[in-house]
Amino acid sequence: MSSSDLNARYYAGVAPEIVWPVERYLPPVRAGIWSAWLQDHITAGGWVLDPLGSHPGLAFEAARAGYRVLATVNNPIFSFMLDVLARGPGREDFQSALVELADSRRGEERLETHIQSLYLSACPNCGHMIPAQAFLWDRDAQIPYARVLQCQHCAFEGEAALTENDLSRLELSSRDAQHRARAIERIGPTDTVQRDAVAEALKTYLPRPLYALTTMINKVDALAMPPEKRRLAQALLLSVCDSANTLWPVAGGRSRPRQLGVPPQFRENNLWLALEAAVEEWSKAAKSLSITHWPDLPAAGGGICLFPGRMRSLLPLPPNVHPEAVLLIFPRPNQALWTLSALWAGWIWGREAVQPMRSVLDRKHFDWYWQTGAFHGALSGLAHHLGPDVPWFAAIPEITPGLLLSSLTAAHCSGLQLTGLALESEAGEVQLSWKAGNTTQPTLRKPDAIYRQAIRALLLQQGEPVSYLPLYTASLTAQAAQNSLPDKIDAVQVDLLSRVQAQLAAVFADRAELVHFPGASRSGESGHWGLARKSDTESPLADRVEMEVVRCLQKNPGWSFAALYDALCLQFRGLLTPPEELVRAVLDSYAEVDPDQPDRWSLRPQEHPAARRADLEAARELLLKVAATLRLSAQGDSPTLWRDSQGEILYAFYPMASSLVSRYVLNPDSSIPPQRCVVVLPGGRAGLLGYKLKRDPNLEQAFRGWRVLKFRHLRRLSEWTDLNLNSWNDLLDADPLGWDEATQLSIL
Repeated sequence: MSSSDLNARYYAGVAPEIVWPVERYLPPVRAGIWSAWLQDHITAGGWVLDPLGSHPGLAFEAARAGYRVLATVNNPIFSFMLDVLARGPGREDFQSALVELADSRRGEERLETHIQSLYLSACPNCGHMIPAQAFLWDRDAQIPYARVLQCQHCAFEGEAALTENDLSRLELSSRDAQHRARAIERIGPTDTVQRDAVAEALKTYLPRPLYALTTMINKVDALAMPPEKRRLAQALLLSVCDSANTLWPVAGGRSRPRQLGVPPQFRENNLWLALEAAVEEWSKAAKSLSITHWPDLPAAGGGICLFPGRMRSLLPLPPNVHPEAVLLIFPRPNQALWTLSALWAGWIWGREAVQPMRSVLDRKHFDWYWQTGAFHGALSGLAHHLGPDVPWFAAIPEITPGLLLSSLTAAHCSGLQLTGLALESEAGEVQLSWKAGNTTQPTLRKPDAIYRQAIRALLLQQGEPVSYLPLYTASLTAQAAQNSLPDKIDAVQVDLLSRVQAQLAAVFADRAELVHFPGASRSGESGHWGLARKSDTESPLADRVEMEVVRCLQKNPGWSFAALYDALCLQFRGLLTPPEELVRAVLDSYAEVDPDQPDRWSLRPQEHPAARRADLEAARELLLKVAATLRLSAQGDSPTLWRDSQGEILYAFYPMASSLVSRYVLNPDSSIPPQRCVVVLPGGRAGLLGYKLKRDPNLEQAFRGWRVLKFRHLRRLSEWTDLNLNSWNDLLDADPLGWDEATQLSIL
């Protein structure tokens, strides 16, 4: 079995409607993947297992689709998030918890007033004292270099320099050592190693935010709140725990930290404003679902059974829990997530909550090798408990060589047999399927032989150069499919990744088999690879996708992008999953959106077959007309050859309604120089052709020297007065690929 035998449909999903709390630490998985896969494979109401618990969205989506989900979640932060959000508290519930906290007293002040006073700053425009939105710092600096203000009195908004008042307020946190000692004790490190790890992680918290955060946490502990309201207040504090650290780059956006490395410039956020923003964040993410705690089970109509621990603790499962599928999200190793989760759990719930994660405080390196062991620990017992009739489906949304190796190796060592593969390489997401009970006999072939065969097969199927990630994926999944990966976790060596990459590097360096098109980087993984010798390859994938999109639009107008892309993923499977960007480029070239129905695509009137046939015939007639004007002979359709009085070919014109230039460019007539070859196409196709040339270095290289003549430019040149061969030669390139019609008109 090779990677081509594993071709599965890619489930694209859609942009998620929910923005999860602390989302920047979660794997970036799109919505709709799990429900679509489940509907294709099992009936509603069945039991689904989520043994990794790496994203609350998985259990949420499956439960909302009518399935019963047993989610084992070892991270107390994720377990708490799932429990709170699935109960569906409304905005007013979170707001009530916020108001009670705001009205509590800190000495003679309301707590809100006290916390906001830490950030009071004079507006540089009107002088009013207002809470700063944030302060901006250089890493390792002793004071901020700027403040961010939004004045409700004069509407000033933006950055401003610091004042003496701003500097004086930094002194409010002068008891920082005491606050840090209490923050460490709240977590309860058991030895010097853990204490040092916590102290190191605390360096991502400046004195002022650490004081503000611990003050709010202590106040929630002290208030006589009802248990449910206390949980909502703790949920808000969880968001503040993240807003309080220094892992917020000034450049903006929600960074995705994986290490506890402070950015060169970072934001110190106003934590009371962060607390208020958390009300919207949590209330918008909350959805009312049936949720129980193990061993209580949800009803057959769908729901979540939450177990705050590891799946192996529940095995064997009771007879009334009969799993019909296992769903997984394999996340990247993330030191920041696990270390900060331990801190936050200890601060909010005390040292007992840290117990499941104490081992991460002892660890300095979170790499593929560690992750392989962690994945294996979560999967192995379950794989031996379930039969081969239970499908396993996984998404890896941030694929890297190490993460793919750890996922495949952990599954292989757990006794799972790889049955399906789909990769959207430009999105960097791979989807994998397995079944329990690996019956494939181990191959005697060496890994490099497996890699060569897999790479060649993919290049033949794709018909165009391929980047490193798909070739790596093809190689590694072929190795898994042929039972060539280690089958025991103890046999996995720490240098396995480096050995795989070294063997692949040797394959990629074989210029007798592969040609390398270098990328912008000098990295060995940069660029694209193609076959060194001409072979009976498929036509380029981009051409096939273009033809299929047009066929779909001709057959059924009014596609939504999501429905069209799903249809394409059924047609182009496995490693040939088309990039979304390519599909959008084809749509932009051929189609338009219905003004009354957003995201409903149909062919433009001029792109219907009859209209384009008429355009092609008109283009051929114009080529004959212009040739006669220039006193040249013209013959043929594709190409239409212009010859002078001596019979020499001056131009070869290739009229087409598409951008499928590869059939001519990759198999050129060697008797005609490229500079005399002219592709004649609609102006609307120019952008698509330009996109193809950028994504396919082999096509771009072969196209060098070729000319492009748009239908509109041909029409205008045919009407040009006093046109002669010299002026034709001068004007032929006056409407290049990247120009729109308005630009060309202004030049002419």
